[in-house]
Amino acid sequence: MAGSGKESLDTVASCVQRHAASAVLATTLLFGASDLAGEHQQGSGPVSVTSPAQLFQTNCGACHSLDLPRSQRLDRKTWRWVVDDMVNQFGATWITEDQQEIIVDYLAENYGPDRPRKPAAEQ
Repeated sequence: MAGSGKESLDTVASCVQRHAASAVLATTLLFGASDLAGEHQQGSGPVSVTSPAQLFQTNCGACHSLDLPRSQRLDRKTWRWVVDDMVNQFGATWITEDQQEIIVDYLAENYGPDRPRKPAAEQ
């Protein structure tokens, strides 16, 4: 069991590398290819509105199960560290700074230390 933490991190890193293209595809589907190509007209608003929950599910779920983050009860500072680690150590670099902040806020609000744990079927 001593090596399980390192093995889990290696698995996530490997997954991030394998699924980077999937994440780009998901982002394209969420925001529209024209927006990614810079053809979106300024001031006309987003092509697609994505909820914080969808942002979390799409970006974090591209590389790993959402069961682990949903089972954690971490404060905002620790969630920030987790997201920074996923981006900087494991290559989830397609997640913009603004999206990272939205995800951190979502995690802190829904999976913070004062939030009750829910049965997996309810999450």
